[in-house]
Amino acid sequence: PTTCGTGSEVTNISVMNRVSKGVKMGLASDAMLADKAVLITNLLDSMPYQVFATSSIDAMVHSAESFLSPNGCSISRLFSSEALKLILTCWDKVVKEGGEEAWKRYAAEFLEASNWAGLGFGYAAVPPFMRVLSTRFGISHSARTVQSVMFQDVMKMYKKLCPDGRINELEALIAESLHVTPDTSLETLYALMDKVLKKAPLKEFGVRESDLAQFAKDVIQTQQRLIKKQLC
Repeated sequence: PTTCGTGSEVTNISVMNRVSKGVKMGLASDAMLADKAVLITNLLDSMPYQVFATSSIDAMVHSAESFLSPNGCSISRLFSSEALKLILTCWDKVVKEGGEEAWKRYAAEFLEASNWAGLGFGYAAVPPFMRVLSTRFGISHSARTVQSVMFQDVMKMYKKLCPDGRINELEALIAESLHVTPDTSLETLYALMDKVLKKAPLKEFGVRESDLAQFAKDVIQTQQRLIKKQLC
């Protein structure tokens, strides 16, 4: 890997951009699992800050959704929780140390966390939004608006639908990593994400209010493989 994002070196998933249909769709096959994966921290040295930020946010989202997934197991949650702890503690250090070069001191940790996130891989509601926005509106798969804004709104909906359960375990994990109370942990995480890379509204990427109804329809029609894997 040359980023600290998807952990695709240890997953069996690829994504096809079906341009004619205006949607990205996932392909999953064990034939795509690598026999060996090698992590070389130096390959991250030339990565621009925004690529670091979006890819590490990607790994964090994968980990949180995998941790919450009803399709998860004790092993996937172990990798996901460890990835989350490492990403959050290193983000906290990067922000406190300041400067866009600070993350490079923790490149090995971010690369390792990305790999763990891949091993604990799980998807839920955020990636379906990402894939449709990416193809229909030309927004990067890891764009700050998709990852940050969508993640926050999805988490708030999870909390509304299932206020008690595994999400409380996630709140406790975040609280421990960021040294806050569980009841403030999610808001603290959103604020930290905004410091890593400030989010932007969808309208800045050319999305109009009149587009939203069709956007929601496209997500429902084309992304059932992912959106069926919900928390509740």
